[in-house]
Amino acid sequence: MKKNNNIYMNTISRRLLTIVLGLVNSIIINRYFGPHLKGEYSYILNTINILAIVFNLGISQTYSTFIRKKVEDIKDIFMSIITVQ
Repeated sequence: MKKNNNIYMNTISRRLLTIVLGLVNSIIINRYFGPHLKGEYSYILNTINILAIVFNLGISQTYSTFIRKKVEDIKDIFMSIITVQ
């Protein structure tokens, strides 16, 4: 039970850190960039997000399937695929 509690706290702390960093990023962008640079920043950010979704090809969704099938060395295979991406 202690291990599950630690996993949940780790997940919650990561989510909170992501929210705080996103908020700080938004404050800095809105404070120091003008309207033109904010538009360029959002265009580049959205392009990168779309490319990441397209190049991901659903690899992260198949990981749990391979874990349930107990495929050996699946973690190493996925880590090498992610590194290549």
